[in-house]
Amino acid sequence: MTNLRDAIVRLGLREVGAIVMQARMAGDFLRSQETLVDFKRFWAHSVGCALTAHEIVTARLLPLNVDLQFHDYWTTCLLHDVGKLVIGVHFWDYFALIMGDAVTSGRSFRETERRLGDVAAHDEIGRLVLTRSHLSPTVCDAVGAHHELGNNPNALVCLLHVADTITKGLGLSFPLEPETDCDAQVLASLGTTQTDIDALREALGPGVMAQVKELMKDLD
Repeated sequence: MTNLRDAIVRLGLREVGAIVMQARMAGDFLRSQETLVDFKRFWAHSVGCALTAHEIVTARLLPLNVDLQFHDYWTTCLLHDVGKLVIGVHFWDYFALIMGDAVTSGRSFRETERRLGDVAAHDEIGRLVLTRSHLSPTVCDAVGAHHELGNNPNALVCLLHVADTITKGLGLSFPLEPETDCDAQVLASLGTTQTDIDALREALGPGVMAQVKELMKDLD
């Protein structure tokens, strides 16, 4: 598994600089007394998603049919939910409304955003934040499309969606959400089934969970 030093070398200075900027932004958020954001759970989900995607790509566990670049899929998975941070701090009252409605209804965060009228969709906000951080259009577009998949999602969007779903299935979601299946369009694009994805989660789960725990231990 790629360690932090390997990731920095392979990502390059531009991408690392953008991630550092996001981390500093998150650090500033921590000073807010209003937010309901659980930062540890947020980053556990994000790191788990990146680790899951890395395992899928390097072991060729899904027929992605293209050679995805490490810096694209790692950065995309690590920062795909950054829009939730923006909502959770700068629009904390709306975030509280989403969280309350999601808990009451048993819906996911994204489903609840739609239910409330998509006043500020976290995937699109994430796209805007990363675009302003000068990340590649490939990364920004994948972040913006990881819930609104379209009719023919590309390999990076499919990988992010699968990794996101698997990570949530491991209990590493923010906020805590019920287990869900992959979108039918993603399964069709990959030529796979939900049964295959479930088996993938069982195979990858112990290793991913152990690595997330190791990486997150300093936040205890």
